[in-house]
Amino acid sequence: MDGALTNPFAHAVATALAVAGADAVSSVEGIELELYRANAIACDDTSSARVRLADGTVIAITVSLCGDRRTEPYLHLHGETRSALLFYTLDEIEVNGVRTGFGRVDLLGNLLAHVREGEELLVPLERTGGFTRLLDEIRRAPDPLPVGGARAEPSRLVLPGIDVLAVRAAAELRTLSEVGFPGSLGPVPGAWPEPTLRAGSREVATYTQRGDLQPTDAPRPHLHPVRTLGGTVVTETQPADHVHHFGAGVAVSDVNGVNFWGGSTYVPGVGPRILPNHGRQRRRSLRPVDGGFAERLDWTGPDGTVLATEERTLLARALPDAWALEFAFTLENRTGEPLSIQSSACKGRTGAGYGGFFWRAPKDSPGLDVLAEGASGERAVHGSLSPWLALTCDAWSLLFVQTAGLDPWFVRVAEYPGVGPALAWDAPLTVPDRLERAITVVVADGPLAPGRAAALAAELTAP
Repeated sequence: MDGALTNPFAHAVATALAVAGADAVSSVEGIELELYRANAIACDDTSSARVRLADGTVIAITVSLCGDRRTEPYLHLHGETRSALLFYTLDEIEVNGVRTGFGRVDLLGNLLAHVREGEELLVPLERTGGFTRLLDEIRRAPDPLPVGGARAEPSRLVLPGIDVLAVRAAAELRTLSEVGFPGSLGPVPGAWPEPTLRAGSREVATYTQRGDLQPTDAPRPHLHPVRTLGGTVVTETQPADHVHHFGAGVAVSDVNGVNFWGGSTYVPGVGPRILPNHGRQRRRSLRPVDGGFAERLDWTGPDGTVLATEERTLLARALPDAWALEFAFTLENRTGEPLSIQSSACKGRTGAGYGGFFWRAPKDSPGLDVLAEGASGERAVHGSLSPWLALTCDAWSLLFVQTAGLDPWFVRVAEYPGVGPALAWDAPLTVPDRLERAITVVVADGPLAPGRAAALAAELTAP
């Protein structure tokens, strides 16, 4: 009874039943089950169920723990004239390509209020009948059917293309066997509904927001993976050395005392400490525009207070033998008083001026070096006001050009590869009303010579 449908994806199953109004045992008229296992375990790891309700509604559920990557689960809701995608871990709904974010009521908090104050339960026991009915059907079902075709990864087995079949099953309300499983396994790119950037005809980056992050991660949307035209990944997420680093995005260590960077907060005279002060960037909307996306975000503190709102654009455009990311953001102060942005360097940690747009690159990158106008090497470039900066290695190069504002460069190479303009290099930045910044990043295969980097930077900033 510890299989994919009843444990790791129990929330997906329960949410589907709740959206369809299948609260009671009597809501369910019939259930078709297909339970499979790629792993040598006693329960299912890849399964589908089709639940027919008494009112005629059909719910098709397909889940697997054998995908080749982590993806945010979702519900595909079919209406008479249009459909919607509900990403329940992110509190987002997508209709016609536009995602809208919503708040969340905490069920644990509701339960505590019920016990302490008699508040009405959002999900009382009598509303779990539909889920219990499905659970009992799985209990009485035959053992999961073993399937082959799995690829061995270092820590798990992968069924190539299972995400494609899950998308098809959701769109067509079918079971796994009805979409050809297991014989139809095989990778088909781009099937999962994720925001992606394309440079010309090539998919070069995924714009990710994850529902599994902890408050100490300062959850935020970020680009990962980002790839060169040749397919080399040039971002890293949650590396062992800094588990709160997430690809490329915006992160600030201190906004009015709230940590939007993740991890520890530097306390003067004490050092780094984990404090209960982590914020999050909560998406309000994401809509496609020509070349990429326009996004609205709330920067919320740990108590839910909105300190700032953000308008962000991410655009990709093709270049000869490379591509460019154009990333711009505008923060609007919502506190009613000046907004204070600080880095750890402002509080006494010398050289730790990080905060703003930040790019975490892969650590295992032979030949890693950093270049700027008239300078090379981490010590010379760190803190400089060069109009451009290039992080290069044997396999790839990243050219950063600030196009709105010019802040000192925060650079790490020896400890880990990371680059970003520092909003508060060594002194607090006060934002009375709004803050605008923009940067262009050229993503290229192979190393980039200083002369070529300077020429590319000049082309990007030419009127």
